[in-house]
This record gives sequence, structure tokens and C-alpha cells, in this order.
Amino acid sequence: NQEKTLEHLANIASKMRKDTFPIFIGGDHSITYGSFIGVKKGGNYKKLGMLQFDAHNDTEPDYEYFPRILHSNQFTHLITEGHLDGNNMVTIGVRGIVNRVWHDFAVEKGITHITSNEFNKMEKEEVLTILKEKFKDCDGIYVSFDMDSLDVAYSEGVGTPKYNGLDFMKTLDIIRSLNEFNVVAFDEVELNPLEDASNITSFMAWEILYNFLALGFNKGDK
Repeated sequence: NQEKTLEHLANIASKMRKDTFPIFIGGDHSITYGSFIGVKKGGNYKKLGMLQFDAHNDTEPDYEYFPRILHSNQFTHLITEGHLDGNNMVTIGVRGIVNRVWHDFAVEKGITHITSNEFNKMEKEEVLTILKEKFKDCDGIYVSFDMDSLDVAYSEGVGTPKYNGLDFMKTLDIIRSLNEFNVVAFDEVELNPLEDASNITSFMAWEILYNFLALGFNKGDK
């Protein structure tokens, strides 16, 4: 029962955020719906920002024959239900052709998109300047890293791999710099070992998490 699973996750995330720094390992990206709600409640955050690394904007509508919350519409629900303000959200890595409705929803709600092409051409400080301006009024930032944000050469082990993804070393530079922000939770999602024949995506997932914990995590926050 997905609804009960996400409700349970929200309750656990809330308790975790009260006592420690929560990290969630997925699983498909729908888990962010429950963990974001729980973290916001547990930390009593009024304006919790969202930094999403993803090949997709995940702002699709509901589908008749699928669960209410999917890995492709979790942010649609977080925004429309009032848990997240789109003006406090940045998505890095979007690319490809998408339905105009999904794109228009994201633009209408104020989500900032940095495409993979834009990101790969930018200097680290340019990216950080955008993030600092976007999150300057937030009292915390939730970071969600979807493994399909990386180029398909490194992300074969996901459900929806996408060509022309993020440069890995530049991505690590940003991950390592997150200690400049008030990051209050981190999740890493969409790794599917059954699709990861070479184990390259599992290896990259470990590197992302390891680099965040070693250098990107502000140890001053509990």
C-alpha cells in the first residue's frame, strides 16, 4: 500500500529530523514525497527549499491507472498540496523533449531549471551564486539526487536513463560545496541494481554520497 508506506516514511522522517541528520536511500523518486513532508514537519521549517538533481522535472499530472504518487509527479503533489513552494526549488540536469504541460506547470510555479547543457558550461561559482540567491530566504534545504541526472554512461542502472547528462566531476564540485548551505536532509534515488550490469551506477551512487558526507555536509548541523 503505497499511500501507507509514504505516510509511514513521513512519520519516521519527522522523528529523524528532530534528533539527527536524515539520509534516505531509494527506491524510486516517489519516496521524496514522504521524506520531504516528514523532514519539514520534524524540523518545523516554514520555507524548506528543494535542490533536485534530475534528468526530469517530475512535475507530471496524475495517471488513471497508476498510484496517486509516482516517481514522475511527486513534486506536482508536494507543490499543489502546499508542502513545497515552487519558488524555493531548483532542478539541475533536466534535458530532452517533455510534454508541454509538465514544463508549463514547473514554470508557472516558479521552479528554476538548470539544464544539463547549461550546467556543464557553467563555472562552479556561477551555479553556487544561483543557488544562494534562490535559497536565501529558506530556513533549510532538502537535497534530492536522482541518479539519472548523470550521463547515461554512468547511469545505466536506473529506470529511465537519459543521454547528455551532468558532468560527473563538476557535479561532485557542487556536492562538495553544499556545506556552504543549510542542508537539512539528503536523499539518493532511482538506483536499480537489476539494471546495473557493470555496477557503474552503484559505484557512482556511493561516490556521490561519500563526497557529500565527507565534504558537502555542514558538520555544524546535527
